[in-house]
Amino acid sequence: MRIFVRYYFGVLAVLLFAGCSNGKADYIPKGEKVAGENKERLVLGIMPSLPPTKLFTKYQPLADYLTRKTGKEVVISTAPNFHEYIVRLQKGEYEMILPNPYQYIMVSKAPGYAPLVKIAGIPFQGFIVVRKDSRINSIIDLKGKKIAYPDPSALAATMQVRAYLKRQGIDPERDTRETYAASQESVIFGVYQRLFDAAGTWPEAFEGIPEDIRKGLKVLAETEILPHRPIAIRSDIPSDVAESFKKALLGMKDDPEGPNILVSIGYQGFEDTSDRDYDKVREWARKNGYPF
Repeated sequence: MRIFVRYYFGVLAVLLFAGCSNGKADYIPKGEKVAGENKERLVLGIMPSLPPTKLFTKYQPLADYLTRKTGKEVVISTAPNFHEYIVRLQKGEYEMILPNPYQYIMVSKAPGYAPLVKIAGIPFQGFIVVRKDSRINSIIDLKGKKIAYPDPSALAATMQVRAYLKRQGIDPERDTRETYAASQESVIFGVYQRLFDAAGTWPEAFEGIPEDIRKGLKVLAETEILPHRPIAIRSDIPSDVAESFKKALLGMKDDPEGPNILVSIGYQGFEDTSDRDYDKVREWARKNGYPF
């Protein structure tokens, strides 16, 4: 009973945080506006894969570190939902971005962003998660089952998982009962609480769930791996500023401050990258019918 109550309120909190937006909030600390005119400040727009409070708690140490290392104030921003985030990306409202790889290729040419680094050490792929005690033991067992996804434009958790199912001969729309929940966390908790039979998610979200919850779940299938999320900078930012951020990010593992900050954000580090690395994402998008 104690465990059930504890995680019931955990799920409730996730749903409340994800649903509290009225669609107008910018989710920027200190009342800053997106893309302000202060040349000493850069706004880092992060994909809204977590409830706003959790997202800021996770990434604020990284923003503070970059501020110290570059001399430019870094302000974190996100958006109420994936759709609004994409709208803001397409308008170039953020000086720097941490999108998913598909969102990156959508805006790499217009308004124009260039990747500085990408997340290292963690595979970027989708998971299909079910309860360990369920009777779902193979992909074919998903026919007729209720599958939850976090958002239609979530690359790993939704787009890659649905494409994987199609390749396995299952039409997600026709052969399963699809639904969308409030967040990555809520789809996983929903499977645990038997609200859904299965969920599309990804390693970062799954590993972030408490261990006693994960022990009751299993990864039924994994999708193909794509290049990981980049930190990219808008093309009109001076090259010396871009280079200072790239140097700071690549140097984190060897900096005395770096390892603790990487632990706090759940990453092993960052590695060098270029736009060419994301040609694999463009190829995947073309093959699966996603425009960019």
